[in-house]
Amino acid sequence: MNADPRRKLALWRRINSPVAIRVGDTKRGDAAVRAWWENIFCYYDIDPASPDRWERVSWYLAVKAFPEFRLIQSAPVGRQKATPKRAKLLSKFEDYQAPKRGPKRGSKSKHFLTEHRAACAAAGVKTENGLKAAIAKAKRERKIEREGVELRRAIDAIQAQHQRNLAEPAVKSATKSTPKSNAKLNKQFRIR
Repeated sequence: MNADPRRKLALWRRINSPVAIRVGDTKRGDAAVRAWWENIFCYYDIDPASPDRWERVSWYLAVKAFPEFRLIQSAPVGRQKATPKRAKLLSKFEDYQAPKRGPKRGSKSKHFLTEHRAACAAAGVKTENGLKAAIAKAKRERKIEREGVELRRAIDAIQAQHQRNLAEPAVKSATKSTPKSNAKLNKQFRIR
């Protein structure tokens, strides 16, 4: 989408111009900041009402802020990661029930290694200690992946709440606290 160069220049000047407001006038200050952001969105041809406007404008601004960033493609070097294979191995290991034979039944990992040799070999595991290390690494990777998913969910929830807050007008509380109720609260929470 190519915009008119004169319009772009006018927006550029508006974005880079200071706005004078009175000290303590937060309403006009907030309105000026909102208008400033809308001008930035318009400058980059982004719909100010679009739900992904912040992500889209961040791409433009990141490129301007860090112009030396580049993606350099190269051929994969060395052994490929065994992360999916380790995850599959971990799943099989957690589902595995070691046989209970006699007093010397051995460890679960030892029995698993003998009974699932092909799956272990696919993940690059040859010894019992190698299996234990692969299982531990797969557990760490799963934990990191879950934390990333939880973080993404939290960010999405915060963004959704922010959108709801922007959409709903501010509602003032109809009840006002009285000095008597404040004294009761101060006593209850030991505020002096």
